[in-house]
Amino acid sequence: MRLRFGKPPQLEHPLFFCPVWRPGDSELLAGYLAQGPFAVEIGVGKGGFLAATAKARPDWRLVGFEVRTKYCRLALEKLDRTGAQNARIVLGDARLLIPSLFPKRSIHSLFVLFPDPWWKTRHHRRRVLDETFFLAMRPLLADKAWVVVRSDVPLVLDLAAAAMRPDVGFVQLESAPLELPETDRQKACRARSIPVDERCFQFVLPEDAHEN
Repeated sequence: MRLRFGKPPQLEHPLFFCPVWRPGDSELLAGYLAQGPFAVEIGVGKGGFLAATAKARPDWRLVGFEVRTKYCRLALEKLDRTGAQNARIVLGDARLLIPSLFPKRSIHSLFVLFPDPWWKTRHHRRRVLDETFFLAMRPLLADKAWVVVRSDVPLVLDLAAAAMRPDVGFVQLESAPLELPETDRQKACRARSIPVDERCFQFVLPEDAHEN
């Protein structure tokens, strides 16, 4: 609602897209997404994780989603400082845009790092970590794709485990398959001695889906 009825973002950058306000960006972004597979971050915040990952994994293509223009700007500044050209930032609601933008089986890694728990009952519909979202994601996830959820709120990790169950194709791993950088929020938590935990899940493509 904020994006649809608010003011268009005053932000121009070759690594930035805003399909909601600039329809031409959808076509440009589609051209980039045709080059998959991708690692996707939902809620890039100030961009520390996205920029560090893009620099550390130059063979990856990354796409980060964020709903706040000021954070998109900060994330783009961090990408510029690293010199990384293998990441894109999209202003918009990932829950709406990912299913409509990404090709089938094009996501090899999905990061949901420190999402808002949305404590109030009337706000629960805004949560990213629900079964409806991950069911919509299943056609987009590659076989053996992994999903990393990180938070300082135990409820968030419980929601992740409830949404990504074995009966819908997810298996919980002991840890992420490779070392991942900290987020800006995680660094702040460490400085204040706030514990942070992480869960990693792997999506296993059903046997009958391999034939499609």
